[in-house]
Amino acid sequence: METIAQATAVLQDENAAETARVDAAHFLGRNGSEEAATLLVTTLDDDDYGVHWAASEGLATMGDTAMPALLNALVSSTCSPRTAHGAKHAFHTSSSSNVRMETKAILHTMHGSRVDMTTMQAASDLMIKLRVS
Repeated sequence: METIAQATAVLQDENAAETARVDAAHFLGRNGSEEAATLLVTTLDDDDYGVHWAASEGLATMGDTAMPALLNALVSSTCSPRTAHGAKHAFHTSSSSNVRMETKAILHTMHGSRVDMTTMQAASDLMIKLRVS
């Protein structure tokens, strides 16, 4: 991978080889922006577990940059168990000590890979605190 645009195209190509898509997710995690974080959050729901996990790792690498996209996913009524699982992993292993500290209340509400109203409220409260829209 040489560019964010190239990595984005590969990650979105469901016909691309798993290894290429995994590499693209890692590339975006190392080099991406909030837009890349949004794509990686969407990819958390990917049917390919390796790609799902790489997206979660990419979000963890992004640290603070990934927070808005992850929080927005958790407050959505359509948040899937796979997305919640990936968000939980990204929060636990984030490269940012700030993310690990600020998301403790959210992680405390998450049981397994499901998101309930308590989790949604904790994510919403953190969005307000951090002024995330």
